Formats: sequence, C-alpha cells, structure tokens
Amino acid sequence: MAASNPQQVLLLKTRSHPKDPYDVLLRSKNVEPIFVPVLEHRHVNLDTVGRIITEGRILGFGRGNSEAEYGGIIITSQRAVEALASVLGTLKDTISPDSSTHPIYVVGPATQISVVSLGFPASNVHGADCGNGAALAQFIVNHYKLPKKLLFLVGEIRRDVIPKTLTGAGKTVDEVVVYDTEVMSSFREDFIQALKLGDAGDISSDSGRVRWVVIFSPTGSETAMEVLGRTKSSSTAVADSGRTTRNGKRTYVATIGPTTAAHLQDVIGIEPDAVAGKPSPEGLWESMEAFLKK
Repeated sequence: MAASNPQQVLLLKTRSHPKDPYDVLLRSKNVEPIFVPVLEHRHVNLDTVGRIITEGRILGFGRGNSEAEYGGIIITSQRAVEALASVLGTLKDTISPDSSTHPIYVVGPATQISVVSLGFPASNVHGADCGNGAALAQFIVNHYKLPKKLLFLVGEIRRDVIPKTLTGAGKTVDEVVVYDTEVMSSFREDFIQALKLGDAGDISSDSGRVRWVVIFSPTGSETAMEVLGRTKSSSTAVADSGRTTRNGKRTYVATIGPTTAAHLQDVIGIEPDAVAGKPSPEGLWESMEAFLKK
C-alpha cells in the first residue's frame, strides 16, 4: 500500500495468543493494529464429542475400526478447534491424536495450523488452500471417498453451504454444535472508544492516510455498521463524522471472507470495500492493497 499506507487497522476480533498472525503481519507493514473483541464464546456438547471419540465411532481415531460410524471430521473455525482441544485434554491419558489416520477438513491455513498443533498428523489435515466453506465443500466432494458419515464440529450460528453441498453429492454429515456465540455487552462502547482513539490521529483527507475496520464474523457486524453509520437506517447511529477520503469516507470496511461479506450485503444492505480472497492475514492485506490501488 505504498500510495496510501493505512495509519490504523481495527480488527474486530479477540487477539490470539501467544502470537496473533494478523498482529504479526500488520506490524511488519508498519501498521499498529487495534483489537476490539466482539464475541463471547461458550463451549457446549463437549461430552457428546468425547463419547464419540472414546466409543471408537471415528475410523482411525482411538478404538475406531472398520465398524466406525464416521470416516472423517470437518472443522472450519478456531473456536471449534478450541472445543476439540478441550475434549482431547480430558482424554490425553487414553487417546493420542498423533496416531490418528482419519482425514480432517479445514478452511484456511490458520485453522490447519491450529488442528496440527493439537497433535494430528499434518498429512491428514486438508483444506488449507480453500478460502471459504463453498470451496471446502467442493474439495471434500472430490477428495472424500469413504462410505461413512462425516462429523462436522460447528458453532450455533453458521451457514449451511457445506452440509447442503455434501448432502447433494450423496454424502452424509452429522453436525454437532460445540460452541455458542453472543455479542459482548461492551462491544458497542468499546468500538466507539477505539474509533475515537483513531480520531486523535491524522486520518484527514489531506494526510492521504486511512483507517480500515475488519469484520471477521456476521455476529456483531450490524452493531459495527451502525456505529460507522453505514446502514440503510443509520440516521441515529454514532457515525464516523467527517469521513472525507475516497468515495466520501475515510474509514473503509473489509471482511475476512465471502460469508461475512454476503451477510453485510444481504442483511445490512452494504457492500464491503474489500473482501479477503483467503481467510488469512496475507489474503486480508492483499484485498486492502488492491482496493486502495483502484
């Protein structure tokens, strides 16, 4: 972004520990990110997942043999990985992921890295190059040949593109909700304060510098857009007054992928300025860079 390096990037997510890949990449570009947590997550049904594993119902995992019910697992979010990690933590004396042979299907490199970090062989984890659920679903259709069901670990709020596509291709998918999600009660005020912090700097039309707000999930996006004044009915919103850069605004909106972009378009009625081609720091940066070069 040589022509207009953003002074500020607000990431509407909780910072990952010990290192957040978005923080690492943005700082390498001389951008200091601001993290604004949006969601609170609570694990659910972990006992169900634990029983499936200990009863040998997954082929090639623990006691799972040719009579097993499931032939593979689908995990498409960091929260689902964390839920599985909690289950495995309770089974560490009896189950070892590093000896498993079943495929695990993921979306994007970040989820792949997290799954491998649990001990699963990297050669069994597929989908790092799939940038969204639709792409992963098609990959599974072509890759998964076993006549067994797939176990999909999901959140309470999710789209149905993966199960629909797989069912349409003659494959059976069982979804188990392993976490539920709600917007943090403090999010609106936290976001407003983060924007005010940025207003103290120079993001004027004369500076040629801009601010990005990055949306990682449909949940909470309505509140974020209301605060930015980018909704169809935002007359009472706490708008970012004085946006004067490109297209009459100095604050741009990016989404981490097409699912969240579709939610902004279909539910809120706005078009994000940039959509990451892949759900990764590199994909996000490339999409923002491409927009500013237009």
